[in-house]
Amino acid sequence: RSSYSSRSHAVLQLLLRSTQDSRTITHLHTRPHIHTHTHLLLGKLVLVDLAGSERASETLTDDKATRHEGAEINKSLLALKECIRALGRGDKHKQFRGSKLTQVLRDGLVGQNSRAVVIVALRSLLQCVTVCCNV
Repeated sequence: RSSYSSRSHAVLQLLLRSTQDSRTITHLHTRPHIHTHTHLLLGKLVLVDLAGSERASETLTDDKATRHEGAEINKSLLALKECIRALGRGDKHKQFRGSKLTQVLRDGLVGQNSRAVVIVALRSLLQCVTVCCNV
């Protein structure tokens, strides 16, 4: 483990909005009131850096907080896996409430105009195969 690595997921959301100037004047009790700016969401890009899964037996610490962090990371990764499996099977019910991570990613996983891309970086060392392939 690197001293610079984080033990959490990182999420960056970019929203592309259009602001249309829709000035309309209405008279409320003889005082003009001007309405401006209608916001329209055009697109949303969500970039996520997932923390790696943790094996409690390989964690070289007895610190309770560190082990709890690892368990929470694994819980959110499992919830994401289950959502992706349900989508792949075409299940009517997808459990997005399983973690904050799946709640954040929900918009990108469902809907007619949604697209999701997964990019994976794996270590190519032979001893890492069991961790990478969840064996």
